[in-house]
Amino acid sequence: MPGYRVTIMVTLVLLVNKSGAICKFLLCVTATLLSMQRVIRFVLSPVVVVMNLVRWQPG
Repeated sequence: MPGYRVTIMVTLVLLVNKSGAICKFLLCVTATLLSMQRVIRFVLSPVVVVMNLVRWQPG
């Protein structure tokens, strides 16, 4: 979701001048979301493969 990432980055830039604490928090949230995206893909990929294998078995 590139648009989602751009929105987060723009929000971070806008808040830079207001509060360092908020920025650090948002950076942590952004990093967590991005790393969770990778983990979710890593977990779901084998599940999708297994489901496709089961679906294509005769009977």
